[in-house]
Amino acid sequence: MKKRVVPFVLGAFGLGAWCASAAPDSPKQPNVLLFMIDDMKPLMGCYGDRTAQTPNMDALASRGAMFERAACQISLCAPSRASILSGLRPDTIECYVNGDQFRKTCPEAVTLPQAFEKAGYHTVSIGKVYDARNRDPGGWSEEMMPSSEKDIYALDANDQLYHDNSKRYNAATLQERQHLSRVGPAYEEADLDESEYWDGQVAEKTVETLHRIKDKPFFLAVGFIKPHLPFACPEKYWDLYDRAGIPLPSNPDKPTENVVELAYHEGFELRQYDGIPKQGKLDEDLARTLIHGYYACASFADAMVGRVLDELDVLGLTDNTIVVLMGDHGWHLGDKEIWCKFTAFQQSSVVPLIVVDPRRAGGGRVRGMVELVDIYPTLCELSGVKPADGIEGRSFVPLLSGFSKPWKKAVFAEAGRGGGWKEYIGTSMRTDRYNYIEWRHRKKGTLRAQELYDLKKDPLEMKNLAGNPEYRERIERLAGQMQAGWKESLPKEVSR
Repeated sequence: MKKRVVPFVLGAFGLGAWCASAAPDSPKQPNVLLFMIDDMKPLMGCYGDRTAQTPNMDALASRGAMFERAACQISLCAPSRASILSGLRPDTIECYVNGDQFRKTCPEAVTLPQAFEKAGYHTVSIGKVYDARNRDPGGWSEEMMPSSEKDIYALDANDQLYHDNSKRYNAATLQERQHLSRVGPAYEEADLDESEYWDGQVAEKTVETLHRIKDKPFFLAVGFIKPHLPFACPEKYWDLYDRAGIPLPSNPDKPTENVVELAYHEGFELRQYDGIPKQGKLDEDLARTLIHGYYACASFADAMVGRVLDELDVLGLTDNTIVVLMGDHGWHLGDKEIWCKFTAFQQSSVVPLIVVDPRRAGGGRVRGMVELVDIYPTLCELSGVKPADGIEGRSFVPLLSGFSKPWKKAVFAEAGRGGGWKEYIGTSMRTDRYNYIEWRHRKKGTLRAQELYDLKKDPLEMKNLAGNPEYRERIERLAGQMQAGWKESLPKEVSR
C-alpha cells in the first residue's frame, strides 16, 4: 500500500486570549507533557500484568510515582475528559454522556489549559485530548488533529466496509438497526507503518512540535486513541503476543445471585462492529482475539509514548519537564460477560496514572486513593500556576515524595445508562475496603438499587452483599458517607 502523507488541521484557538499575561517568572519553570490514553486500563507491565508489552510506560513509572488506586469520575470518554480538564465533577458540569456540553452548565469555568495559558505557557493540544463531542477550544495556543481521507482503518477494504455499514445503518429503521452493524470490523492487523495510523501521525506531529516550541515554557497535551475500539494497529504489535497464550478473564460469567440488572449492559459499543454478535456471550475464540487486539493496541500506544519521550530526551528537555500519563477510564474485557466501559465496577473506573517530576525521586508505588479530577490542581501546584477558584480536585503533590502517606477516605465515580434505564445513574464510592454503589433516578433522586462489594475478599466484585442482614449496619454507614459527599473524604492537611 502506498504510504500516505496526512496533513494536520491546526487551529490557533485561544491565541491572544491573555496577550497581556506575563511570562513565567523563570525560564526554568517546568514544562508539562500530559499523555491521555483512550480506554487504557492498568494493563501494563508496571501494574503487574505479565502479558502486557509496555516497556516505555514501565520505564516512565520507574522514574516517577505510579498510582495503584487512581479513579476516573465517570467511565465514558467525553464526560471524563471534560471533568479532568475543567477540574469539576460530572454532577457539577452535568456531563454524563458523550453529547453533554460542560460550557452550557459552567460557561465561566477556567480549564486546565486556560490556567496555564494565562500564566504565560504556550499550550498545545495534539490528538484526542477533549473528545470531539465535548470539545472546548479555549486555552489552546495551538490545537491539532490528524486529517485524513480515511477515518479509523488503514486498510482500504475495512474503510469501505465502515462507510457502507454506516450508510446502511443510518438509513434503517430502529427495528432494522437491531440486526445491523454500524461500523467496520472490531480489529485490524496490517503490515503497515505506524504513520498509516492516527496515533502514529499524532506522535510524528508531537515530535515536530517539540522541536518548534522547545525554547518556550509549554503545556503540551497529547491524546492517543488506542487501545480504543476498533483494535486496529500495525501487525508488528499483534506479533508481540502469542494468541494462544492470551489470558481470558477468570470470571467470564455473569453472577447469578443478587444481581442488579442496572449494573450491567450488553456492550453496545462493541456490538455495533461488523462480525460481532448482536447479543449473547461471545465465544472463547472471538473473546481471545479481541483481548489480543487490546494488548496489541496498548503496545502500539506504548511505542508512540516512547517515541515522544525519546525526542524529549534528545532535545534536552527531560530534566525540566513534568510528565503525566493516564487513561481516561478503565475497560471490561469480557469479565462478568461485560465488554467496554460505562459501569460502576472497578474494571471501568480504575485507571493507570503515572506522574514524573524530575525534581523528585521516582520509583514509588502510591497506595493512596486519588481521582483524575485531582490532576488539575496537582499540575498547577507543581508548576507554580494559579488554579481556578472552585475546582473540585485536591492536589496530591504530597504523595509524590511520600508514597505511603494516608490520603482520601474514598473516591467517587459515576455511570449512566441507556435504553430503558436512561433516567438512572449509578454512583460508586470506593473506600479502602469496599465499593458501595447506589443507583438513583437522575431527576427525582429516588433510590432504585444498592450494591456492596468487599474488595478484600471479592476483588472481582462477583458477590453483591447489599441485602445481606450481616452488612446492614455497614451499608448504612457507607450510605451516610456517600451522602456527606466527596468533600468529607478529602485528606487532612499534611506536610509537603
